[in-house]
Amino acid sequence: MRFTHVTHLRIGTILALYLAIGLLFAPQPALAQEQTQEEMILETITVTAAKRETDAQAVPISMTVLSGVDVEDAGLVTLEDLFYLMPNIHLSIAGPAADIASSVAVRGVANSMSGSPSVGFFVDDVYYNEIDLNLVDVERIELLRGPQGTLYGRNTLAGALNIITRKPTADWTGRITAGIGSHNSREIRATLSGPIREEDLFFRLAGRFSRSDGYFTNAADNDDAVNEPEDMDVNLRFRYTPTPDLTLDLGVDALEYTSRYTEYVPLANIETDPHTANVDYKGASEKKALGTHLKADLDRGAYKLLSITTLRRDDNKLDHDMDFTPVDGQRQLYQRDYVTASQELRMVSDNSTSPFQWLTGLYGFKETQDHNLTYTLGQDFAAMFGIPAGAMPVLGESDILGAAIFGEGSYTFSNDIKLTAGLRYDRETQDFSYDGTGSGRPKGETDAVFDAILPKFVASYTGFSNILPYANVTRGYKAGGFNLQNNPGQKFDPEYTWNYEAGIKTQWPEHRLTLNTSVYHIDWTDMQVNSGSIDFVMDNAASASSYGVEIELGYQPVAGLKITGGFAYNRTEFDDYRIEGTSGGGGLPPRPAQDFSGKRVPNMPDYTARLGFTWRNLSGVFTGMDYIYTGKAYKSFDNFLSQSGYHLVNSRIGYEKNGFEIYLWTKNLFDEEYGTAFVDFRSMGQGLWARPGNPRTFGLSLGYRF
Repeated sequence: MRFTHVTHLRIGTILALYLAIGLLFAPQPALAQEQTQEEMILETITVTAAKRETDAQAVPISMTVLSGVDVEDAGLVTLEDLFYLMPNIHLSIAGPAADIASSVAVRGVANSMSGSPSVGFFVDDVYYNEIDLNLVDVERIELLRGPQGTLYGRNTLAGALNIITRKPTADWTGRITAGIGSHNSREIRATLSGPIREEDLFFRLAGRFSRSDGYFTNAADNDDAVNEPEDMDVNLRFRYTPTPDLTLDLGVDALEYTSRYTEYVPLANIETDPHTANVDYKGASEKKALGTHLKADLDRGAYKLLSITTLRRDDNKLDHDMDFTPVDGQRQLYQRDYVTASQELRMVSDNSTSPFQWLTGLYGFKETQDHNLTYTLGQDFAAMFGIPAGAMPVLGESDILGAAIFGEGSYTFSNDIKLTAGLRYDRETQDFSYDGTGSGRPKGETDAVFDAILPKFVASYTGFSNILPYANVTRGYKAGGFNLQNNPGQKFDPEYTWNYEAGIKTQWPEHRLTLNTSVYHIDWTDMQVNSGSIDFVMDNAASASSYGVEIELGYQPVAGLKITGGFAYNRTEFDDYRIEGTSGGGGLPPRPAQDFSGKRVPNMPDYTARLGFTWRNLSGVFTGMDYIYTGKAYKSFDNFLSQSGYHLVNSRIGYEKNGFEIYLWTKNLFDEEYGTAFVDFRSMGQGLWARPGNPRTFGLSLGYRF
């Protein structure tokens, strides 16, 4: 059986719609002539992807950068919204916030269910363990494709995502917006920034609260507000500048996300009744987090010193019906709590006229992880399998201590060839204790040391004023760990990637057009994979490979009109992956030996594409639209299950004048039906299940800024 998605929207329809909107709202020649030349060029965005401030077009790696204005114009709220606008990245959403099985893939490299992420997630230089942060008060977002182990370290096997929030201001500024939408959705956002002491002490407070009935109905009790997600985010920032060469930034952030967990339907229902579940237990998803960081930036003229101290706690609870049916079958509770403290010291050269640029640093962290994984067998399934009903908990605790030393240097020769080399040594010690006696499993302690040397080599040519050709070779690494649910205490090893990339970044006449392209090949070894949907045992596959191409463009033909787009092709497949058969037992059926060599790696579309525009008129009219295409992707190791490509269209229209703003928006305009995650229960005789994507939604927001 294969999931074949029926696409109701044709590309010709989309292009015709784009053309009609373009003709309707195209700026008149007289209006365009009133604009200055500076208003008709694309914005130059300064990024910190290379741990120093640099023009995005001068960084020799494949990356997507969105400014805060881009984020607001597209109406981005969640990372799901964000990733649709970036080529060659895909988010498999397994459930609401705090779901451990959601994963991000970049260039086909992703984490398996319940594994550590393969894409590093950073907010203001602080590493986050989770990927479910909402976008609040964002200055810019940087997605770096390919391994970033040399400068970023752990869990950046596939890439890194940097979110930079807005800084406190010396002048009083603020904004408040309120919105309503379909499914009884409500949202309010507010920011306030200004001086505490005018000469040297400033603050910024930003917050967001939202609530909705959710998209799902539960047929078992006719509850049409079964999910009821409720999200709260708060960010507080202080900036202190006691001397001209010293800046201190203190940040505190908190979030709380709650929701029911009733989101899976039989696969066949995706195209007929995608948002009606039928379960006896609605479950719950909860996430709470509190973090603080202190950054000290000292400018010594020829170099800068930076210290980043962090402390963060993340508590997650996921309690759900695991059989997705109205019978009393099986449930699973997973609680995972993190406490992480880290310290980074970095020294960066600060002489832009020197041909030699360098940076070096030290990084250390201590993390404690507490796990409670409780599987409950209900009366109906217990009778079916002939074993006792009841809860079977497995508890685990990890104490992780990590340290790294890293450095990078680049030299620009007289012939404009620039060579860069970097190196990082990363070491991680893990002490793991587990107690499965409550479920008939063993109790014990174990430990392991994981380390890696992570080099980076880059060559680029800087002799052209608007063209940057480059090539790089980088190594990525993700530490190993220990299994918990089944085979508790069994170790799995680290995984590695080698990334080979070549590209060209260009800026064309008058900086109105940027066009960036890259090609890559990735060798992926010792992959960490989950060997089945039932037993959740993490192990290492032999190897896989990935290759593809990426294209991104930005174009501003006239003042006020900005066109952006991206395209990527990716192919990732197992070179050698075989799993041994099992004899079953403990309520689990036997599993035959399987060979997945030559199969496509799941959860990465072969094509991703996006085309969008925004347009502002001097009268205050604003409009924008994004067309997004996600290509075919395989959803099981044996490639039995796949999803065909699907199309999404999001749009916004509004009016902005004298600080007041009003917007009418819609997402998934044509109500496209698709799945975001899939569960293969064929070995249990329960078939295939899917989590459907969001339906068409629309809403209205009002705001005022000063």
